[in-house]
Amino acid sequence: MRMATLVSLAASITLTSAVYPQAPTATASCAGTKPPPIDQLQALARQYHQQALRPELSSHSVLIGFVLDTSCRIVRHAVGRRFANRIPVDSALALLFPGVPTKPFITAGFADASVQRGPAAPWIVWVVLKG
Repeated sequence: MRMATLVSLAASITLTSAVYPQAPTATASCAGTKPPPIDQLQALARQYHQQALRPELSSHSVLIGFVLDTSCRIVRHAVGRRFANRIPVDSALALLFPGVPTKPFITAGFADASVQRGPAAPWIVWVVLKG
């Protein structure tokens, strides 16, 4: 990755809180390549980062991140702010979870964090790690 691209991506997201290690929370299986259900990701966002979903913060382009295991248990979670509408998943994960291995993974992606839609609406970025 070129240095200019890395600097650009680093400027895209500013962390607003620490990365939280999390005790396993049992949910549905994430062992296949199918992504976790969006309603499950939204429920996790409400459970772990309710403050980030407040309407008055929606203009701040909130980004909520989850690292999941193959049982869909949370390994880590974090919240930050994005300043660009186009961020590759691996770059968003690296900026939210610096120093936390997010590869190899089974599947990863973005989801709407709430029913609010639009360029400033909260996003969830997630990854399911391989075994």
